[in-house]
Amino acid sequence: MNKLDSIMAKGAHFDEMSRLTIAALFMHEKNYSKALQAINTLKSLPGLSAQIGIYIAMNRLDLAERQVKLMQSKDDFSSLTQLALAEVRLVGGDARMAHDLASELEEKYKATPMLKNIQAAAAIVMRNYTLAKEYCESALEMDSDNPEALVNMIYVMSELGSQSETRTRYYERLRVLHPNHELVQDMNKVEQVFSRA
Repeated sequence: MNKLDSIMAKGAHFDEMSRLTIAALFMHEKNYSKALQAINTLKSLPGLSAQIGIYIAMNRLDLAERQVKLMQSKDDFSSLTQLALAEVRLVGGDARMAHDLASELEEKYKATPMLKNIQAAAAIVMRNYTLAKEYCESALEMDSDNPEALVNMIYVMSELGSQSETRTRYYERLRVLHPNHELVQDMNKVEQVFSRA
């Protein structure tokens, strides 16, 4: 990352795909300012969508909403615009609209783990845990290693009062497949605190 940082500091010019890749690498490192720096001049739908993802990670819903409006002014009916709008609405608390947008995209194209995870998260916000479980199961059928679906399923199982063995099975799968996931890292910290006590 240091080498990439120094190359960017020298003002090297990259094409859009390279800049989006660089932003994704910085996002993975949770270096949101560098991620934005890599793509802040992009005005394409993919560039604006990536900026929205960064703003959501930074808890800057106001800036994410502004970028969605830019996307809508360019192409309100684009699937990428609709997907970005669904994510912003979900984060903003409008779970019903997020759910409906994801469902419309699913009907128009096909079900994907991402759409199922948006639907599951929306159902969780609406406290419809049975429906959320169905969406999680569907996402996991499509991609059994999907970290968002595993996290959503762990939460849903907890809310439904499922046996701890079931929750533990999903958590262990997440821990083994995605050891750097934020939930796994947080749980490791908790376990370390308890082991010292």
